[in-house]
Amino acid sequence: MVAAAILFFTVRDVPRQGSPESFGSLLAGVGQIVVSPAFLRVAPISLIVQASGLSLLALWVGPWLRDVALYTAEQAAIVVSLMGCSMIVGYVFCALLTNRLVHRGVPLGRIMMGGCIAFTATLPAVVLLDPAWGAPFWLLFGSLISFAALSYPVLGAEFPPALTGRVHTALNFLVFIAGFGLQWGFGVLVKYLIPHLGVEGAYDAAIWCLVAGQVAAIVYYWLKRPAGSPAHEVTDVSPFR
Repeated sequence: MVAAAILFFTVRDVPRQGSPESFGSLLAGVGQIVVSPAFLRVAPISLIVQASGLSLLALWVGPWLRDVALYTAEQAAIVVSLMGCSMIVGYVFCALLTNRLVHRGVPLGRIMMGGCIAFTATLPAVVLLDPAWGAPFWLLFGSLISFAALSYPVLGAEFPPALTGRVHTALNFLVFIAGFGLQWGFGVLVKYLIPHLGVEGAYDAAIWCLVAGQVAAIVYYWLKRPAGSPAHEVTDVSPFR
């Protein structure tokens, strides 16, 4: 409510230029965006990484900590809460680091991909190391999800400014759909595999499936990246100077 009030009283309205678009033309515009080569190039890495983060952070890290690492419910709740805090810190760190790197000439898409690789690398560590050491890697996992959000400015730079809202809305909508699907599918897979692999083995197999999807999306983005991507895709991604 406070944020809404600030926007209402401080952001000035810009008079609309021309007549508003019809609902049909809006839908047609979104359809053209979703099937465009630029959207199809960036969307997979954004979807799988953000959806994996949302599905695990919102639901499955707590059960993993209780069922695999044998944490108490209170201990698991503390770790999940700290993950939320680490995600907030991660967004601030990502903005500051990205801003510095972009101004040094590093392409924004490359920064996004590097952060997503680091994000993906935390999951094999969770699986391969002793579960008792899982908590620090889950905190790192929560902090690195922020780099997938760079897909929004990366993708927005591929379209005219007038379409930016529709581009980001389409991507955001698909991220939440994918997040729901992965959240549900992760549980279905774990439940199916427990009789065959045991509790820890079932969780490990489900996490490896997420890793495989993320690696595939990262490789796909690398192969489809445009040659000679400009280093000045954005001028500033951080609110801090």
